Amino acid sequence: MAPDLERLLADAPYSGTELAVRSGVSRSTRHRILTGEVDPRLGTLRELAIAAGYDLELSFVPLSDPDAAWAARTLIDRTFLVEPTAGVEQWVSRLRRIVPDGDALRIARAAGEASALLRRPGTLFRAGRVAESDLAAAAELVDGRWAASGSAVLQRLDPDAAIAGPIILYTDDPVGFAELLPELRSCEPEAAALVIAPYAEELGIDTRTDGALRLVAPVQGLIDAFGVGGALGAAAAAVAGRW
Repeated sequence: MAPDLERLLADAPYSGTELAVRSGVSRSTRHRILTGEVDPRLGTLRELAIAAGYDLELSFVPLSDPDAAWAARTLIDRTFLVEPTAGVEQWVSRLRRIVPDGDALRIARAAGEASALLRRPGTLFRAGRVAESDLAAAAELVDGRWAASGSAVLQRLDPDAAIAGPIILYTDDPVGFAELLPELRSCEPEAAALVIAPYAEELGIDTRTDGALRLVAPVQGLIDAFGVGGALGAAAAAVAGRW
């Protein structure tokens, strides 16, 4: 929010003092809002927008916040030694409220539901026969980082189980990756055999290679599976219960 607000105010044809007078929001308060030091009320944001010649429109969108996954790993994954951002710290607090007893399985499930890839902007969904060797070959042809999650991770955590649900492929170039698999067809999220999602730096922590694939950390695989839900979510619960 702050970067957009900062651009809006910077483009306004008013000085900082004039914006303070027009909005009723002091320059010091405005600075703390823009730097993330304070969490402003909606009324304050609207006054700032009106002062700059705009208005504030609030809408609700499906929840898919990757910070929820990083927060869960901060709480339950000892390998995840990352300095938390403000957004991650907020999710740490939320998860502690949602799961007050600190149960790791419930934290992973709550974080998965909050970071669900099926609702993530920029994610692509493909149906058809998916071979791990084909995914690895395509991933190596695309510039950037990549790692697999979802059923690919769960199957290795429980080799004797028949894991149903999609493979998740994180990549720096989802569109370019999808173009290398023309035999797969676009589909609705719930019908996907392959979920292609934007890569994030945090995914590189505790990755490993097994067979043809580079895999995310087991905890991340469980979180992602809970986010997909359905058969894959049920498999995640079963695997975690025996893990």
